[in-house]
Amino acid sequence: EVIGGFTDTTSMEAITFDLTGKILYAADGGQFGTLDLVETGKFVEIGDGFGTGTCTNGDKVAFDDVDGLAVDFANGDLYGTQRRESPSEQYDVLFQIDPQTGEFIEDAFNGDDCVVIEVTDYPEYYDIDDIASDPKDGKLYAIVNTGAGVKSALATLDLSEKETTGNVTATLVGVVQTTGGQILDDIESMSIDPYGVLYGTTGNGGAKKEEANPPTKDRLYQISKTPTGVLPDGTPVVAAAGLGELMPPDENEGVVQHDFEAVSCIKPVPDSCFMYAVHDEGKNDSQIFVIRPFAESGVGAIEPIGPMYKDLDLEGLAILGDGILYGTSGHDSCYGREPSTQDSCGSAANSDGFLYKVNTNESSVQGMIEPLGPTGYSELSGLAVNQTDNSLWAWARGKKGNRKKGPVLIEPTKPPTAELVEEFEEFSGKIDVIVDGETVKRKLDIEAIAWSNDGNTLYAMAYANDRVISKLVPHPKKTGRFIRVPQEYEILGNDPVLGYDGVLDNYGYSELWAYDKETKKLSLVCPKTVKAGVEGVEMQPNGLLVLGTHRRKEVGMVGFDPKKCEILVTRKFKGLNYDDIESIEWPGQSCPHRSWLYETSYDAQIALVEYEPVPYQLEETLREALDNAGMEGATTEVKGDEITVFYNTYQFTVLAQESPGYAVKRARREGSDAKLVDSATTGCKNLISQSEATSWTLCPTSPDPDALENMLEEIGEPELDEGNGSISLMLPGGMGIEAILGMAITPPVILKGEALPPVPETDTAEIVFDQDTNDDGTTDKYTVEYPDGAVQDILVIIE
Repeated sequence: EVIGGFTDTTSMEAITFDLTGKILYAADGGQFGTLDLVETGKFVEIGDGFGTGTCTNGDKVAFDDVDGLAVDFANGDLYGTQRRESPSEQYDVLFQIDPQTGEFIEDAFNGDDCVVIEVTDYPEYYDIDDIASDPKDGKLYAIVNTGAGVKSALATLDLSEKETTGNVTATLVGVVQTTGGQILDDIESMSIDPYGVLYGTTGNGGAKKEEANPPTKDRLYQISKTPTGVLPDGTPVVAAAGLGELMPPDENEGVVQHDFEAVSCIKPVPDSCFMYAVHDEGKNDSQIFVIRPFAESGVGAIEPIGPMYKDLDLEGLAILGDGILYGTSGHDSCYGREPSTQDSCGSAANSDGFLYKVNTNESSVQGMIEPLGPTGYSELSGLAVNQTDNSLWAWARGKKGNRKKGPVLIEPTKPPTAELVEEFEEFSGKIDVIVDGETVKRKLDIEAIAWSNDGNTLYAMAYANDRVISKLVPHPKKTGRFIRVPQEYEILGNDPVLGYDGVLDNYGYSELWAYDKETKKLSLVCPKTVKAGVEGVEMQPNGLLVLGTHRRKEVGMVGFDPKKCEILVTRKFKGLNYDDIESIEWPGQSCPHRSWLYETSYDAQIALVEYEPVPYQLEETLREALDNAGMEGATTEVKGDEITVFYNTYQFTVLAQESPGYAVKRARREGSDAKLVDSATTGCKNLISQSEATSWTLCPTSPDPDALENMLEEIGEPELDEGNGSISLMLPGGMGIEAILGMAITPPVILKGEALPPVPETDTAEIVFDQDTNDDGTTDKYTVEYPDGAVQDILVIIE
């Protein structure tokens, strides 16, 4: 099937889908871009070319003839291969691509921009026709040949030393041979489907196409990924089963298409690739939720499962190889106790150190728990699975009853059995450790644990115990607001807020420790890991830890490299209250070769996917009102409590708030009296339907309130009411301005095919245009551009 018409390119030889399966990247010689899969089929350029880089052998290489593209299914990195045909027998090179800019990534290979690919023990293979990543096991494959398309072979590319030595090891899997015994030439492209099946396509036959008998050009093959035999000289071969000839489509503008150069299978993210986590509400209430890391183009989304469990105090989560999710409780757990008039557990607590089974089936019982019984240890603050032997581990903090501290091995039976593997009595008091070259005291209290992928190291997070006494002082710019500073800071002026002196600053550091399974020693490996409490930690397949912070929405979740002791990326929380994460669990058995956060990720906000606060009936009523207002055919989209209206080239985003005393009902299609009425005091509109007893207030909202407030703070002292879209701004000298946000928002311009919007370089909006709409000599409208490129008007209220 032909999508649209010609791509308007002359040198396209490589394509690959992004991880979502929605964007098809392509290379036209030295130009990166995407293909329009909806209408035209045309090539849409991104950037101004790949550029020129320096390879590991010192060669200066212009990336102007890219024959292979692949998105690494293990971490999302995008790679390309450059063909070097002149002078002859130059080995092709591998380089990494930034899909936002279309340029090569500098220093991607331990300080070099590209790496020369030479197949070990088979130097005759110097041409690479294509590369592909396997969604089943994360391996990267290459189709190579001996020049001019002759004698195609399959090889693997090992990138494990990419960042340490810059080397990429190419290993021959086998020469590609048909099941009829014929060596294939001119395999131009390959791709691997979601089930791990490798497909390859041939072009016009290569230099020896006339010798092929039967003909092998323009055909599709299924190729084995393991050797199936050997040639007389001992070279391994892989079998290729012919699936048929690639029939050219109907003539397109009088031209018959042939010589297939590129193929790519859509690689959807497996349904099993999502995480579980638990949020601690108040002192000991627990809410289990799911993090779908690959939703929203890899940003992630959250949704709760099951009820908020009163008094459960769930501290750890882990999934064993059988797919069962387990949880452990802390010493504040009162779950299951007899009814009591006590405000807190007190002596009534009877579920400290319990093991639970959590139902993860997507049904009415999803999120429901089953108590398996006590483990015999107190405050099991972390839970982790060692993937190498599928064993379940916890960390006992010894808060009540059994005071023993250390790693606990659990057999998840009913009732469970548990064994303290090593007791750390010496950590009951403070011990000396080296931090920043100085000896300091640490009272070790482990909050979370996670096993390394090789099963040798148990990583553990603990507070640094050096939090400072702080006090609240008036905000220097925002009237009526306060900030927390260290106790030793001087305060200018008097304020009743000084009564808050002596409050413990909870924004101290957490630190990463490591327990060696073989030596049974525990040591501090990353002092001052992150300036936040960390009570949830999990290891990803790529070797990076995900840290869940304690009551730090502005920090959120952190991607951390335990080898370099370096924070690489964050996921802040947007519009949700899950800011006290007690545990995180990655399904290592069912999703072993995908990671969420990696070095080339970008910082972003993770949003809540929950029961829609805006019912679908409201959308129907709003569309009726828009029809009645002359905007026939307008469409709406709901995200959380915001509604976006699309009409022709206009876009309006509003915050929907139910007016008291009314309930939303279905709008009638015939004779509806739904209408939008301007508010007399704000920039909002009231959506009213008398016949349906419906009244909602729709208020303009900023696409980035923080950036807007940062801009206004440079002018005066602002107060932004996000509930009704109004702004109060006090200027120097005492003059006040009242304004409202415009409803229309021009969305940011993103090049078609971009998988993700570029990361903004600033956190402050700017005024790009001002206007005197009523010609009275006073500016009454300002046009604001946000960091991501969105544009919105601010309307000044003139009285």
